[in-house]
Amino acid sequence: MKRRRAALSFCALLLSFLPGLTAEEFHIVGSRAMGMGGAGVAVTRGVLSTYWNPAALCLPAASESAGFFEFALPLAVMGTASRDALRELDEVTELSGRVDFRAIEDRLDRGKPLTVDQVRSLLALAGELPGLETNGNGFLTDVSMGLGLRLERFAFNSIGLYSAGAVTRLDRRNLALGNKGIEGFLPPGKGRPVTSAGRLLANDLVNAGLLGRSQADHLVSLAEQAGVNLDSSGFREMVADILEATNDNSTGSAGDFITANQSGVEVSGIFVQEYVASYAHPLKDWFSPSVLDSVSIGASLKVMNAKTFFSPFSLSSLDAFEGLDGDLLTEAREETSMNIGIDLGLLAQPTDWLSLGLVGRNLNGPSFDFARAGDYELEPQVRAGVGLYDLLPGMVLAADIDLTRNHTDALPGYGSQQAAIGFEYSLLDGEAVLLRGGVSKNLAGSEGASFHLGLGFRLADVFIDMAAMFTPRIMEIERDAEGGLFELPERAGLSLMIGCQIPLD
Repeated sequence: MKRRRAALSFCALLLSFLPGLTAEEFHIVGSRAMGMGGAGVAVTRGVLSTYWNPAALCLPAASESAGFFEFALPLAVMGTASRDALRELDEVTELSGRVDFRAIEDRLDRGKPLTVDQVRSLLALAGELPGLETNGNGFLTDVSMGLGLRLERFAFNSIGLYSAGAVTRLDRRNLALGNKGIEGFLPPGKGRPVTSAGRLLANDLVNAGLLGRSQADHLVSLAEQAGVNLDSSGFREMVADILEATNDNSTGSAGDFITANQSGVEVSGIFVQEYVASYAHPLKDWFSPSVLDSVSIGASLKVMNAKTFFSPFSLSSLDAFEGLDGDLLTEAREETSMNIGIDLGLLAQPTDWLSLGLVGRNLNGPSFDFARAGDYELEPQVRAGVGLYDLLPGMVLAADIDLTRNHTDALPGYGSQQAAIGFEYSLLDGEAVLLRGGVSKNLAGSEGASFHLGLGFRLADVFIDMAAMFTPRIMEIERDAEGGLFELPERAGLSLMIGCQIPLD
């Protein structure tokens, strides 16, 4: 009776985390899962069950767990760009590089008007800055790697999970062009707008009392020369904010100047090294014959050592930003801390051709010291899956869905709720060569569907798996020396895993 009560309490605890939760994005650990669309809760077996579903360490239908020793070395890298972040950041970085902030600050400090070229470069930059303001605008990189060891119903893993993001931001506070008013920055001239959009903008600036007629005409003509889209509501609002800040800064300091503006990109994230001990048990050992004969339960206890980092890049320092490849492991503002994590899993196999899985990760909501203000929280994740076997000879079908809407502190505002479906097909007898494919979609994000491909090889007791994923939608990320564009998929990933499984009998 005590065991039955404990098992039911176990199930109730896992299910109690379902409603209204948010959590870190679910990593795709292992090449088999990546090749099958990112689905693994109901079909993952072996040592990686410690991550996907610890209940799968013991198949519920078996009277005894399989007698073998197994280890695996998985590695996966994924990258995601949200809401045109790469294009926006590319444009702002390029335009920031054309602005000599030190020379502008020097002229403003001395109360001298800016040069025509300096005003043009600032206006061109102002045309792109509003694109940085979208919540969740940025890009995200996930890396998983580890060493796993399994012996019958027990498994011991060391898994490293890395999440790093670069989020764009817009500072609307530090916008003043000096403290001498409009005349203090606007160079002399009598330019006039030549486009209808330019004439409309100049009229709006005059009617709002921000500029006189000749000043408005001259400023807008310089914006036309800089190639700014004058129909953009974002640019029009930015110009108004700059002029208001300049008019209001008659007694302000250089700390309020646009040269001190903090618009740019923030790189932050977390690396968690999980030391995991897992165990699974079939419920039929604890209950009289019933529907629970087809169910196993599993649990993982994790010691988690985390390092968080944070590094901001403002407009004046964006030329030093090398992207996530150069700034993932930045030494700036690091914090290290430890905590404990708890994962629970359920696996049901009512028939030979069907398996149902449910897993809850980080159910105790471990948090860590954040190099940015506050804590970095790993809130509970809950994911469900289904597997279908041998509907065609040698075929496995799998599907997963996140039951929690997930987020990451590495990219504030970005949401993730993945739905995944995939297959595995044995090309040769004995599962010597396995072909995999699948599709996944972030139901909470704007990215398109991702396509997954994978291959697996079984050579005696050794297995080698590889996989890739990508979206057909292409993102522009930087300009080359000839002014062209370098393109990558909006979401992409690669994975490789090697391991062995050695029978003990």
